[in-house]
Amino acid sequence: MAIVPALPGLLVTVEVAGEALPEYDCDDSDDQYAISRYIEAPLGTEFEIRSLYQTPYSPTSMVQIDIILDGDYVQAPFLEWGGKDECEGYKYGKATFITEDQLETRRFRFAPLVTEETDQQVTEETKRKISSIGKIELYFYYIEGLEEAKPTIVPRQTTLHDDPINQKAVKATITPGDSLTCRTDLSAPEPRETVTFSQVKTMHEPFAKFTFLYRSTGMSLFIFIYIHLPTYANLLKAVLKSLGIIQRTPTPSPEPDPDPESIAPESMNTDELRAEVLRLRNIQQQLRGIKREREDSAGTMVGENDADIEWTRSQPSKRARRSPGEGDEVICLEE
Repeated sequence: MAIVPALPGLLVTVEVAGEALPEYDCDDSDDQYAISRYIEAPLGTEFEIRSLYQTPYSPTSMVQIDIILDGDYVQAPFLEWGGKDECEGYKYGKATFITEDQLETRRFRFAPLVTEETDQQVTEETKRKISSIGKIELYFYYIEGLEEAKPTIVPRQTTLHDDPINQKAVKATITPGDSLTCRTDLSAPEPRETVTFSQVKTMHEPFAKFTFLYRSTGMSLFIFIYIHLPTYANLLKAVLKSLGIIQRTPTPSPEPDPDPESIAPESMNTDELRAEVLRLRNIQQQLRGIKREREDSAGTMVGENDADIEWTRSQPSKRARRSPGEGDEVICLEE
């Protein structure tokens, strides 16, 4: 469950078959309106994004969520009622399209990343696109106004990494030791009948941002987390030593435990990697607890009802955006 520090009660999860995917803390930002989490992504499964509103969070108006999958803006996300546990909530699991008077939706899913060996030059633009794979970004906006609209076309998404990716470019982009085997894409089209469209006007700036960094379930996820944490873990250990929470100089032992940082993650099995990630996570949580006590800060909690709603958002015609910007127009759909 991801909750931004400044908005306790606003909860977001990524779910498969109605169950939230396992999450791992990776957030070291001081931004009180943004949060990041690692998640396990089962290959070949469809997923949904669910937002829940629980006391003390109470939105000041209707909420629009901009969804960016692997760096690609989902132009027309389909929104449905998703409340549960006596909380108001909504879920996004599809994108909506209109082509030649045909209305259809396509579901979000995790798919294998297909690569190929080519002699194609590795450009900075290619590396930028690859660096976005493995990331789900959600920007939350308050809606200022709704107007009825009748769009004649919402083009199909064509930028979601449908083609094989240059293996050489992947190796040149990812962190050494990491394994990029998963991406997001969309399912086959599913026809729909009628929908009511509304044009949505939002505030210029998002009031919250959620980021989910994903890898396929199993070894690749834990290697990914492990190689992104050692430097941060060393910093945590240094601070904990300075606070006297852990010993500055370990007492010699006849049979010392092996230093986890001296063991290559590639040589660990899944259970060992999971235990190591949890160990580092516990250290991080201890430090945060100390920080909270010193700052006298507090707070967390989460966010039901009934009816289908569908929303879409228009996109500038020049080129696909990687993040929402000022002056965007949004389209709201209702059955």
